Amino acid sequence: MIFLDIIAGYLSDKHSPFHKVRYATKRSYCRQLARLRDDLGDRELSTLRARDFIDVHEKWMAGGAHVPMAHSLATMLRIVIGFGATILEEPECQRLRGILAGLRFKTPRKRTLIITDNQVTTVRDVMSMWDYHAMALACAVQSDCGLRQKDVIGEWIPVDADPETPAIVVADGMKWVRGITREEISDDLILTHKTSKRGQVLSFDLKKCPAVNEEWFSAPPSGPLIIDPETGLPYQAWKFRRLWREFANMAGVPKGVWNMDARAGRITELLANGATLEDARKFAGHEQQTTTSRYSRGNDAAIDRVLSMRGKG
Repeated sequence: MIFLDIIAGYLSDKHSPFHKVRYATKRSYCRQLARLRDDLGDRELSTLRARDFIDVHEKWMAGGAHVPMAHSLATMLRIVIGFGATILEEPECQRLRGILAGLRFKTPRKRTLIITDNQVTTVRDVMSMWDYHAMALACAVQSDCGLRQKDVIGEWIPVDADPETPAIVVADGMKWVRGITREEISDDLILTHKTSKRGQVLSFDLKKCPAVNEEWFSAPPSGPLIIDPETGLPYQAWKFRRLWREFANMAGVPKGVWNMDARAGRITELLANGATLEDARKFAGHEQQTTTSRYSRGNDAAIDRVLSMRGKG
């Protein structure tokens, strides 16, 4: 049996976990599987050794410049081999799973940058200057509520993808799902939203969100909260990211700071201002405190506070 056979089984077997992941995840998995197919597909499972995995990982690393990509591919490799070992009960996959369990590959560095409140405000001001008020509102909700971009603006997927998720808007064979709608916000401005990643239901009192209050005038009376003025439909994620970067450049935000850093910035701010880790976990909708800790990027400030406390003693 060759490695390509395991990939084919992972994609087609009715018991494969591949069928349970969402559309966007499937697209990402398929790109990674194509790379595995190119690099290992024709290899007989019985001929693969630890050194083969080490060699292919070094190829993925490309001199250290592609650590995140190599990490994703190594994870995908473990997933496919694990599927072959458990669901297909292939003895060679069981052997290879044991080999992979003993290998340690380099992992991406934890991001250390955040986007500050002042930077968010400056970006919103630039957006408003160019009449992109809905984008400014989206950034305000992300910043104040610590939500992911996907939770705020939603995502477009094929109408037949993720059938358990009903369409809110349909256009050109695609459906818009998982974003905030005006119907999720009560008359007294309580937002209740089911998160896209873990499906947790979180509530936020938007009256206590100063940035949201400043941008609320642009909120529509019904339907998706964030609308692209050029199409009259919710934003495509790629377009939102591109425009955000353009406005961030105008606002002087460093290129290494991303819109996704708003969530980490909010969690870091909460902990720096004295919130407990448990409160921050609940605010972010995380299942474990360890996840919340990974989002906190205030190590330097925490060290400084501890040293200051020692000096006072």
